[in-house]
Amino acid sequence: MKKLSLLASVAAMGATAYAGPLLQVGDDLDVSFIGSVIGKWTNNVTWNSYKSYDDYLITTRVGGEAVYGKNKAFTVTARAYEDLNRYMQHERFDSNLANVIVKAAYQSDAFNANAHFSFVQAAQNTDTTVNDENLARTNTIKAGVNGSYVISNKVIVDAGFDYVDIHYTNQQNVYTDSTAYIVPVSLLYKITDKLSAGLSYQYRQTNYDNSDMSPSKLYSRMLYGDRTQDHFMGLTLRGELTEKLSSEVYVGATIRDSSGGLLDNDDTMFTFSAKFNYQVSDKANVYVKGLRDFGNGAQRQNSESTGVDFGVNYILSSYITSYAYGGYRYVDYVNSPSGRQDDKIFVGVGVSYAPVKWGSLALSYTYYDNSSNVQSSSYMAHLVSASLSIKY
Repeated sequence: MKKLSLLASVAAMGATAYAGPLLQVGDDLDVSFIGSVIGKWTNNVTWNSYKSYDDYLITTRVGGEAVYGKNKAFTVTARAYEDLNRYMQHERFDSNLANVIVKAAYQSDAFNANAHFSFVQAAQNTDTTVNDENLARTNTIKAGVNGSYVISNKVIVDAGFDYVDIHYTNQQNVYTDSTAYIVPVSLLYKITDKLSAGLSYQYRQTNYDNSDMSPSKLYSRMLYGDRTQDHFMGLTLRGELTEKLSSEVYVGATIRDSSGGLLDNDDTMFTFSAKFNYQVSDKANVYVKGLRDFGNGAQRQNSESTGVDFGVNYILSSYITSYAYGGYRYVDYVNSPSGRQDDKIFVGVGVSYAPVKWGSLALSYTYYDNSSNVQSSSYMAHLVSASLSIKY
C-alpha cells in the first residue's frame, strides 16, 4: 500500500493555468522551462537473476527547451535537462544525470535534411550487463545527419552518417567503451507519389577501446577482437501502400567481419527491418515491426537478434491518450564460451492526461522477462511509473 500511495501522490500533483513560453525572441525563437516529477516502482532495479532489489525511485527533472523557426523551412529544437534520481531504500543507486538533445531539419521541394546531436547520461543495466548488483552508468554521444535529394520526378537519393560513442563511467574493469560509425545510402524510384522502392547499402563499423586492459577486458579482447565491420545490401520499400497503410522495409543480407579475435565471428546473414503502420481511424493506429540483425555487447560479444514489435495508440478524448505495446526477441550470442541464447518478451500499457497545454500526467506499466540458458543472464522485472510534467 505504501508504494501505491506514493505513486498516487505523484500523480495527484498539478496546477491549472496556461502560460506561454518563458521567453520569446521575435517570431522565430521560443524558450521554455521544462520540469517533471516521476515516481517509479520496480521489483528488480538491476535486472539481476540471483538477488532482486525491490525499490521506489523519485526522479526530479529540471531543464529548458528552445525552439527556432516554427512552421519554417529550417527548424531547430534544443533541450537540456538534469535528472536527479533518488531511491528510497538503496541510496547507492542514486544518480544525477545530464541530458542534451538537439535536432535540426530543413525542407524544400528538392532537398530535405535532418541533423541530430545528443549527450545522454544513464544508470540502467542492459541485457549484457545484467550479471552485476550495480547499475551500469554510461555517457552516450550520438550525432548524425541524413538527407534526401530529388534527382528527377521519379528518382531520389538518400544518404546519411551516424556516430555513436558509449563510455562506461563505472565498472570500467569489466565493460568496454565503443565507437560506431554508420553510413546508409539508398537509391529510390517513385512507384507512385507516395510510394518508393529501390536499393540500399549500409556500412557500420564498431571500434572497441583498448586503452585500459584489465584481465577481464583483456580476455574479452582475446576472444572477440578489436572491431566489427558490417556491410548491408538489399531492397527498400518506403511509403504508403494504401490510404491507411504505410511501410518502411529494408530486406537483404549483412556481411560481418570481426578483426583480431580468436573466435571466428565472420558471418553472412539474412537481415531485415520491416515496419508497417495502419491508421484504423482518426483516433487509433496499430503498428508491427520485424527485425533481424547483428549486435554488439558490453563485453565485445557478437550477437544475432531476431524479433517482432507491435503496438496500438488510441485517443480517448481531446486530452486523454493511451497506448499498449509488446515484443519478442531471440538473441544468439554467437561463439560465446557459454553458448548463451536468450528469449525475451516485454509488454507495456500507458495513459496520459493533458487538460492544459503546459502540463500533463502519465501512468504506465511495463513487464520484462528474459529467459536465458545462462542462468545469471535471466531476469524478470515489473515497472510502474507515474509522472507530472510541465512546460511554460
